[in-house]
This record gives sequence, C-alpha cells and structure tokens, in this order.
Amino acid sequence: MEIDGKRFLVLGLARTGCECARFLVNRGAQVSVSDRRPEPELKQEMASLAGVSIDYYLGGEDRSALTGVDCVIPSPGVPAENPLLRAAVARGIAVLSEIELAHRFLPVPLVAITGMDAVTLEPAAGAQGELTGLLVIHACLKDTQGNPRKKVLIPDSAHGTNPASVSLTGSQV
Repeated sequence: MEIDGKRFLVLGLARTGCECARFLVNRGAQVSVSDRRPEPELKQEMASLAGVSIDYYLGGEDRSALTGVDCVIPSPGVPAENPLLRAAVARGIAVLSEIELAHRFLPVPLVAITGMDAVTLEPAAGAQGELTGLLVIHACLKDTQGNPRKKVLIPDSAHGTNPASVSLTGSQV
C-alpha cells in the first residue's frame, strides 16, 4: 500500500488513533485527526504527538476534514453511525480499520486458523495468556528489529506470575 504523499483522516484520538496517526506520518502521509472531544480534553493525546505534523479537527465532526482525503482510518471506539465515517463511505473514500492498515505492513504473513468446532488454540487466561503474549511480542521484535528488547516493566500491583512469565522468555524484570 502506497502511503507517501497520500492524505489520511484518522477518526478518534485515543490510543489507537494516536498510534495510527504517528505510523502514517512516519511513512510520509499527510494526516488529519478528528475527534468529537474538545482540545482541553485531549491534552495528553496531543502532547504524545508533539512534533508530529498533524492537522486537528476537534470538538465536533467537521465535514471539511474529508476534503482531499484518500483514506479514513476509524479508531475501534468510533461507531459505524459516525457522521464523518458515513460521509466518507457515501463519497467513495476508502475506509480501513487499524488492523487492516497494520496487516498491509507486516513483514511476515498473517495466518488465521478458523472453523475448528471441537478445539481451540487460544491460551487460557492468567499465566498462560501472559506467557503467550510475551513470547509473541519477543518473536515479533526479533523478526522486525533483529534484537528484541530484554527488559519488561511490571507494575508493583502485579501478581507473582508476571515476573515468572518474564523470566521464562529469557527477559529481565
């Protein structure tokens, strides 16, 4: 997918919206962000994007944000009934979820195994889920960066399985 020089509108400035905007700008896109919340309620999000070249449409749903846009990326919390999202679809502007956007840039194939009625490949919750998540993150960083990070930050409120899971991956707490 060609991003350089394209215009994107990210709907919603929560965590996913911030990261999608940063991802797109870092690849040469012109990015605008729209959020219903007014600027005073978005200080933390905007501070996290300081220095990133983004146009903001805040405190409403200004349809002028769609002018010249090639693609809209709605954050997961943006409802399908959102007026800007509906207007983008009506105008024939491409709409991609953040997962679909990410998928187009994965350095390795994404494989899904579905349709098995009698079994699941999903790890159980708790320690198994923690360990699986850490192993996936470790493998992804190794594949994409060659040398995965070796330190994992754990909050003081974490229970005992967290440090144990970290040590099983060969990382440090």
